[in-house]
Amino acid sequence: MLQAANVAFELCLKNGDSINNLIKISNLKNVDAIINLKAAAKFSEIALSDEEKYKNQIKQATKELNIRWLINLIEPFRDKLSNEENENIDKLIEHIKSYFN
Repeated sequence: MLQAANVAFELCLKNGDSINNLIKISNLKNVDAIINLKAAAKFSEIALSDEEKYKNQIKQATKELNIRWLINLIEPFRDKLSNEENENIDKLIEHIKSYFN
């Protein structure tokens, strides 16, 4: 399952319009939590690298991503993610929080 998710993430990298799918994957409840987290990290990596280009996708993420759930989900899995993935998820969470402040 994780290997299939990695392929999906790479496809999203190649097609900027597909990064909306990463938001949906991040919110899925019936998949392994590591897939949710990796999708959120990949979304953050892509979208926050060029906020102007991806402003619509970021706006969608602020509306659709359940960051409270993401915050609770990440802690038990931090050691299974790379440093970069952890940093990207933290950036995404902070970015969305700042939107509401």
